[in-house]
Amino acid sequence: MIMRKKISLFTVLLVLMGFVTRAQETTSEIEGTITDTKKAPLTGATITAIHLPTGTKYVTTSRKDGRFNLANVRIGGPYSITTTFVGFKEEKQEDVFLILGTAFKVDYALVNNAANLTEVVVTTSRRSDKVFSRSRTGSAEIITRQQ
Repeated sequence: MIMRKKISLFTVLLVLMGFVTRAQETTSEIEGTITDTKKAPLTGATITAIHLPTGTKYVTTSRKDGRFNLANVRIGGPYSITTTFVGFKEEKQEDVFLILGTAFKVDYALVNNAANLTEVVVTTSRRSDKVFSRSRTGSAEIITRQQ
């Protein structure tokens, strides 16, 4: 009777230890918001975090409200975090170190980088194309007896 109680108690302890071991945190997170200089959220901005010692790259884009998060990121560092969006200057933050189980918060206000484009003129010339024939509408392959 006492032996069964001990075995039952031991079994319960083993099961509980399994749950405790699974709950351990091994990563970190990078989160923040991307806005323009007028505090309007930028949807679709690209955020890239590179773990410099290993070259591991984490990439995401900002959501409708300008927020983003990179979950399950390797702890430590240094990291280089780069934010880009079409028509805006690239923002970069260097020497970022991540702490186990915590979220590194970073917010960017991107500066407009509008530039005037010059006119582009595309010219073509028609030449006879010996490869294609107007009488054929699909692909063809000719296999001889020797092949």
